[in-house]
Amino acid sequence: MADFTARITGVPELRAALKQIAKSTDRATMYAARQGGRVAKQAARRRAPVYKGSRSDIPPGRLKKAIASSKRLKAPAPGTWGVTVAPRGYPASAYARQQEARTPYMQPALEQAIAAMPAIAAKAWERASRGRH
Repeated sequence: MADFTARITGVPELRAALKQIAKSTDRATMYAARQGGRVAKQAARRRAPVYKGSRSDIPPGRLKKAIASSKRLKAPAPGTWGVTVAPRGYPASAYARQQEARTPYMQPALEQAIAAMPAIAAKAWERASRGRH
């Protein structure tokens, strides 16, 4: 039987390239999650009801201004990123639950962000594939 010998070169370079691809795609996914959060935040702010009553202790637009997306991303699993979009702060967050029950504004915003995610993710991954992330 004949002996067979193979020599493979470039393994360290291949490993480095694969690590770079993993890093780029992870960054692209993080970017897409943040951008999706921005879309949800903007949609929720557009839909949020504004208080038009006469009480001086409730400033108009408090709920709208309190809606924000989280700055820190959550990573429930490797390669998976999530962002939270909600009203921040006690008066607004307590009031938000009542308003959401009367006039939904967060759920339609979430649906709008979900609909926009394929395009957002495609753009982010396309940029990552070109080495821009």
